[in-house]
Amino acid sequence: MLNNKADAQQLDCWFHIIAQVKKTEKPWVVFKTHFEEGVTLYDAGDELFTYKNLTCDAEELSDAISSYSLHKSLQWEAYGVHESFKNPDTPSGWYSACITACKAAEHLRLSAHNRLNVIPQNPSSDIEFDFYKPVVILDGILLATELSKDGIIDVDELPAASLRFYYSSQACPSEQYHIDIVTLQGLESYISMCEARHEAIFDRINKHCVNARRE
Repeated sequence: MLNNKADAQQLDCWFHIIAQVKKTEKPWVVFKTHFEEGVTLYDAGDELFTYKNLTCDAEELSDAISSYSLHKSLQWEAYGVHESFKNPDTPSGWYSACITACKAAEHLRLSAHNRLNVIPQNPSSDIEFDFYKPVVILDGILLATELSKDGIIDVDELPAASLRFYYSSQACPSEQYHIDIVTLQGLESYISMCEARHEAIFDRINKHCVNARRE
């Protein structure tokens, strides 16, 4: 959590990593997709967050929310996962892990939403912003594949990938999620990236609050 208190108004900014750990001896392969020039690479609206007494909307925070994200850092996203050498009759471990992470993140978001909205919004009161990131920590090998312009299939090992995941249920009403898949080897650098992202979100909200008080 990051917080700041000025003019009797406190800002609390939380960054929650909700992780499901998955161990496998069989490599996971993600399928990469790039974007054409001019296409929006990152939509902060796909992220999960709650807030209270925040006078700026998500659109104004979009740059800060997307800054230092794995998705933006990689400049591509995964649109699917394949478990190598998996028996066709065996359920996909990656799919169930992603659902579990999303359900946990949505549960925490709903709990925070209910807690924060017990008392009516008041711009002069303390501000709270909570960010929830569903993550699958992979104890195993993560590969990425794509078809090159020459028609050759390129395969690379990597420490992490950002997956655009579609899932809808009563527990997951958002329907579309950005899930980060991170290997144990890439976990330390990923946490550092999340810390930088947390600070960017906090700084943007804090700057907005300072400017609002001056007006």
